[in-house]
Amino acid sequence: MNKMIEPTSLVSKIAIYMVIAAGTLLIPFLAMRFTEEVEWGIGDFALAWILIFGTLLTFNLISREMKGTYKAAVGVAVTTALFLVWMNLGVGLIGSEDNPINLAFGGVLLLGVIGAFVSRLEPSGMAKTLAVMALAHAFIALYAMITGSGEPVNGVQEILTINGVFVALWVGSAWLFQKAIPEQPSERVGSV
Repeated sequence: MNKMIEPTSLVSKIAIYMVIAAGTLLIPFLAMRFTEEVEWGIGDFALAWILIFGTLLTFNLISREMKGTYKAAVGVAVTTALFLVWMNLGVGLIGSEDNPINLAFGGVLLLGVIGAFVSRLEPSGMAKTLAVMALAHAFIALYAMITGSGEPVNGVQEILTINGVFVALWVGSAWLFQKAIPEQPSERVGSV
C-alpha cells in the first residue's frame, strides 16, 4: 500500500527546493561580479532556476518512497540529465552550443522519459533504459568524431572526455538500478 505524502510536507519540500534553486544561482551571480567571462541575463537565471527546481522536484517525486540503491540510481540519472541540458545550453557538448548535433542529446533524454513510462519505474526496466541511453549518447559522440562535427572547437580527445563522463554516469545509474532489483518490491516501484 502506498503511503500518501501529507500536503504540508509536499508544500514544505517544494518551498525548500525553490530556495535551494535560488541559492544555487548565487554562484553565477557572484561570478559575474568578478569576471567578464560569465554573462547571464534574466532569462538565463530563470531557465537555470527552472532546471534546478525541476530536477529536485523530479528526484523527490520519483524516489519519495524508495530507499538505498534505487534512490541513488534516480539521483545519478536526474543529476546527469540536469548537467546534460545545462552544458548543452551553455557551451554545447560537441562544438559550440549552436552546433545542431547537440540537439540529438535531447533524444537521449527522450529515451529516458519513454523508458521510465514503459518500465513504470521498475528497477530492471530502468536499468535497461539507462543502458540504452548510454549507448545512444556514445553513438552521438562517435558520429560527431567520425564526421568531424565537433571540429575545430572540440578535438577528438575533448569529445571523448566530456561525452565519456556522461556515458559513464548513464552506465553507473543503470548499474545502480540493476543492483536495486532485489531491494524494491515491484508493487511499490511502479507507483508514481
